[in-house]
Formats: sequence, structure tokens, C-alpha cells
Amino acid sequence: MTPVPLFVVVAVSAFAANGHASAAVIADSVADFDAARDDGIGVGGTMVAPGSADDAAQQFHTDGSGAGDWQYGFGNSGDGQSFSGGFPLLSTWNGSAWIGASGGPARVSATTQAPNGSTINSDSLTYRRWTSNGAFAGETLTARLAVTLNNAASDGVTVILNVANSLDITAVLTPETVGQEQVFEMDFTDAAGNWVLAAIDPRGVGPTDATNFFNDSVNIQLTIVPAPTSVGALAFCGLAGTRRGRRS
Repeated sequence: MTPVPLFVVVAVSAFAANGHASAAVIADSVADFDAARDDGIGVGGTMVAPGSADDAAQQFHTDGSGAGDWQYGFGNSGDGQSFSGGFPLLSTWNGSAWIGASGGPARVSATTQAPNGSTINSDSLTYRRWTSNGAFAGETLTARLAVTLNNAASDGVTVILNVANSLDITAVLTPETVGQEQVFEMDFTDAAGNWVLAAIDPRGVGPTDATNFFNDSVNIQLTIVPAPTSVGALAFCGLAGTRRGRRS
């Protein structure tokens, strides 16, 4: 996969100051995660007290528009191919995030994500994935991923934005980008079963030793919106000025 040059977006008018997307989006990884944590459904679909620590962002919970669902897990990049090991789900809920069962650095929460594993040769990256139910079948949608490297001690991370294995952006966030939001966008055609995935891999610019995994947390938000050129998408024109990285 050819790396795509990074870019920084200082401000995007369609996004509010609190980091959440506007109400007109199809799916918002932050808002949808938070909503699932307040719906009274726990791990495995059990009924729990709404808003409690047991109220999980359950696997396969729906997005705010009802156009798809979300999953949280880890993947295998040991042979150089993203998710060659399939799409295992994280199964341990710690009251605010999905984490690795072994208690390692793996973490997927509403606003943060950190890689899994202890070596580069095993399940080493975490992901969040939105899967469409076809509500906008045939229409062009835009996946927008905003990522910020959190820790100055990190040697950087690899960011993967993938659409059903047919479109892909892969880029390294270097240590120099700590605290700077990096934004990636990709257009795709909606269809039932089509998915968009955002993954964080611990590979940066330094050696692949285990200590890097513990410094690789990022802030993250993935949103799905109608493409700016779509009919009826005038409400999303604030995204038109954002630089876009694509591969076909």
C-alpha cells in the first residue's frame, strides 16, 4: 500500500467546537459510541442501568441515522497485509472502552484508540468499523477520518482508512505531528454490506519494540456523510474545502 501524504486541517465548518460532527451526518464514531453507552444495553445485549459502567457501546450497535452499525476489534498485520487474520472483535468492556482481554494497551473508546499486542508479529492493530445496511445504496458517500497522535514519547503510528478492501489510505503519523489533527477523506459508493474501517497500527518511524505500543494512543473520529457533490448535499458544503486523499 502506497503511503499518502499527510495534511492538517485547522478548521472544518461542518464540525462543532466540541469535536462532534454536525447533526446531519450519517454516522459519527464519537456521537454513536456515546449514544450506545446510554441506551441501557450491555455486553452481549443484556439489559443494564442506562448510563452505568455496564452500559456498553455494544458490538453491532446502530449509528444515529439507522444507516449502519459499528464494530470494535483488532486485526493482524504480521505478514504486511492489513487484516489478513480477519476481523476479530474485542470482547472485554472496562466500563468506558473495549480493551484487550489480556489487559494490554489495546483500547477503543469513543474518542481514543491504541494498538493491540506486544510485538509486530501478532494481532497488533485496533480498528473501528462501520457497516452499511444499504440505506443510501448507489449514492456516493464520504468517509472522513480525523486523527491526532497524543503522546510525545511515541515513535509514531500507522493510520489505515479502508473501504471494503477496495479503497485504501495508509499513512504514518510521525512524532513531529503530536497534538496536530491529521484529516483523511475517501469517497465510496454505498451498498448493503459495504464497510468503512479506521485502524491504528503501532508501526512508526522507530524500531518495532514492545515499548512503542504503550505510547501510541490517538484521538480519533470517523464520520460518514454524503459526498459534497451528491444531490441534496448542500448542507455539507463546508467539507468541500478539505483536501482529500483517495486511491482507486
